[in-house]
Amino acid sequence: MIHRSFRFLALGAIALGVLGAVPGAARAERSALFVAGVKASERAGVTKTARATIESAGWTVIEPPLDDGPLADLVTCVGSGLGGDCVPGYLDDHDVDRGVILRISTEGKGGTTKVVTGWVFRRAGELLVTDKRYCQKCEAPAFEASVRELVDALIVAARERARPTLLDVRTIPTGATVKVDGKVAGQADLQVEVYAGVHNVFFELPGYRGESREVVVGDGESMSVEVRLTPADQAPPRGPVRPGAEAGGRGPLPWVVTAGGVALLAGGVTLFALDESAVQDGSQVRQYRDTTNAAIGVTAAGAVATGVGVWLLLRGGHEHGAAPVAAVSPGGGWLGVVGRF
Repeated sequence: MIHRSFRFLALGAIALGVLGAVPGAARAERSALFVAGVKASERAGVTKTARATIESAGWTVIEPPLDDGPLADLVTCVGSGLGGDCVPGYLDDHDVDRGVILRISTEGKGGTTKVVTGWVFRRAGELLVTDKRYCQKCEAPAFEASVRELVDALIVAARERARPTLLDVRTIPTGATVKVDGKVAGQADLQVEVYAGVHNVFFELPGYRGESREVVVGDGESMSVEVRLTPADQAPPRGPVRPGAEAGGRGPLPWVVTAGGVALLAGGVTLFALDESAVQDGSQVRQYRDTTNAAIGVTAAGAVATGVGVWLLLRGGHEHGAAPVAAVSPGGGWLGVVGRF
């Protein structure tokens, strides 16, 4: 049992390390959507409409699996004006950057008027905006339109009140036309105000090859994007070259080391899979296959070789270089690469 538990822990650590070593990997900002105040069947329709509206605005959405009790507590807290105290805990629990909270209620004689109230909070508990819409004696399509209208208004107001999120775009040579998410933003060098999340930045300049970069920028942050354009009559660099890096000086060694590391990792995983416990079907067995120690050694060697290979790949051909880094904290650990990408 100990062997098997350790096996799963080791495999999890390997996956974490390999994912952390991927250059440029970053999590797009996420928004939690909470909908309360209606029956589960009706809530599903409201949630679907709200989610589609939020995603169409470029925000990534998750729906935390809250029971009715905690969900009601959250909405009661927010409705009483104490959201700054209770919202951060909910957002921290689900590792999101903002919360969009919707409450559906009724007013008027016989509850003929539906009211949808919305709030948008930052993770730290700052209320960005609150608003509401009324729908009197309306059927499902009209109510759906009210939800969509409210969520659109919340997003617009939240972006206006949040700190500006900027892309500082530079090209070598200057003067390239810059398109952000398919729309012309101007000519480099320039600063472009964008919403938080994932963006595609495209550069084009007569006589040079078009270049494209995908960036992830946080709410209220600034990010620099610098690209050296390649003349159209010059052959493109061979092999994977990181954004901003120049080709050259990279021999086969990094690829050999990386391939060897991946092979060792595969071998280690296989050895873990082949390991057998001394107790099988509740009985002690005399002969069993114990490959744990060998698996740990092979896997560790593979992780190190893969990390070194990735580092060499990133380091080659870039004057600023890059280096592998790792850290351990009470909440977990990570392995990655730092440098100028």
